[in-house]
Amino acid sequence: QAKADQAVRLLEALKEQQASQSALPVVPAPSVPVAAASVTPAALSAAPTREELEQAKKDMNLLVWAAKTAAEKGLPQATMMKAKADAKALEYERIVERSDSVRH
Repeated sequence: QAKADQAVRLLEALKEQQASQSALPVVPAPSVPVAAASVTPAALSAAPTREELEQAKKDMNLLVWAAKTAAEKGLPQATMMKAKADAKALEYERIVERSDSVRH
């Protein structure tokens, strides 16, 4: 239920943002290379906890859902949300790989 509530709040925020920007020209969000994200060496070496894995997966699923919903509704933020969802999916994959490599 909490995930659904969070998703509804995110969608409502997107709708509000769209309404406030409807008079403004739509400018595509600049693409940010994934490598630009700062990751500390300690974060790379430590095995993620089960809770961290679960939270990363929840965050990824929420962003994927929000991007899909925004695209279906034709919101101008859909491209930005897709980029965020893709970045979160890559982050999740790296966490899973790090978890697998530390456990083996």
